[in-house]
Amino acid sequence: MARMPREASLGVGLGVAAIVWAMYQGHLPSVAETRVNTAADDVLSATGRTVDWIAAGFVGGVAWIAKDPTVLVIGGVTLLALSWSHKHANFHDPMAAAAGVMPASRQVAAESPYSPGS
Repeated sequence: MARMPREASLGVGLGVAAIVWAMYQGHLPSVAETRVNTAADDVLSATGRTVDWIAAGFVGGVAWIAKDPTVLVIGGVTLLALSWSHKHANFHDPMAAAAGVMPASRQVAAESPYSPGS
C-alpha cells in the first residue's frame, strides 16, 4: 500500500500527538501538581502506567491503520516525553527540595555514624 502524502501524514501525526496529550491531561494531574505531592505516589504510578498503555495502543493502532512511520514517530515521541515528565515529577521529593538536600545524601547522612543527629 502506498504511503500517505506528506501533508496528510503530518496532519495525522499532529492529531495523534494532540489526542495523546489530551489522554494525559484527562488521566493525570498536571506536572506541577505532581511535583508538590509526596514522592513516589503509588496511585499516580499506577494511573501513569494505565495511560501509558492506552496511549501506546492508540498511537500504534493509528500508525498501523495509516501504514505511515511519521504518525508513529510523532505520536511516540509525544508519548515518551509526556510519560517521562510525569514519572520524573512523581519521584520528586518536595521535602528534600525545600531542605536543599539531595534525597540520596539525606539517606546516607541519616545512616552515617558521623551524622550530626547521632
